[in-house]
Amino acid sequence: MAHSTSTAFIAQLLWLLLFLCGIPSLTVDLHVDCAELEWEALVHFKDDIENLSRRADQSLLDPHHLEWLSRLSFLKYLNLGGLGFSYEYKAMIQTLNSLPSLEELHLHNCGLSSADLNISFVNFTSLRVLDLSDNDLNCTLPHWVFNLKNLVHLDLSGSNLCGQFPDGIVDSLEHLDLSDNGIGGRLSSNLGKLCNLRNLKLSHNAISGEITGFVNTLSACSNNSLETLDLGSNAFMGNLPDTLGYIKSLKVLQLQNNSF
Repeated sequence: MAHSTSTAFIAQLLWLLLFLCGIPSLTVDLHVDCAELEWEALVHFKDDIENLSRRADQSLLDPHHLEWLSRLSFLKYLNLGGLGFSYEYKAMIQTLNSLPSLEELHLHNCGLSSADLNISFVNFTSLRVLDLSDNDLNCTLPHWVFNLKNLVHLDLSGSNLCGQFPDGIVDSLEHLDLSDNGIGGRLSSNLGKLCNLRNLKLSHNAISGEITGFVNTLSACSNNSLETLDLGSNAFMGNLPDTLGYIKSLKVLQLQNNSF
């Protein structure tokens, strides 16, 4: 029942998109132009929906049915969160990797593993927002995720990351969420060099040691704009540095469940 309801909704959405793109038989005065490739993608999407009605055992959004996405060369925002693809995740990632204009990608709770993200050539050059939260990344993450030069928002919360705290994070980041993982080791002072950070969320991990080096480096940023610092429920210890008082933009500070 839920399957048919979801299909009906997607079908209605498709026909709305086709209407807005100016089908002659449906519109008279509405002049909304779609690029030829986008039009072909929508028609291909329609064919997938019709096929779905005859093959109820397959998901419309199976990775093998996502080829039409590669035709959306102007697509900027895509949310596939929670869809739970059945297999061939890497094929899906390769398809998404071919979108030249994509700026925001949400793949939370899709059952992704680190192997699925291990692609040979990375083309996410326009990506600014990446949400991979609530997946099962098996303690490892491909380096390209932290090296996207235009990335400003990265959410990896609840994704089964572990091991040492990652280093070499791109300095364009404004929002970094690594909460609810199993990350250990010490907080590198290099993290404080991310002067564009507005929100840093590291709660519910196993990060240990003092935070003095990190805070001292961060507070020295001339353009410091950090608003949220969440270090709660880790294994931090030592004294809280006075330089915390120099981060005057700070609005939310969470240090609970540590050994300060």
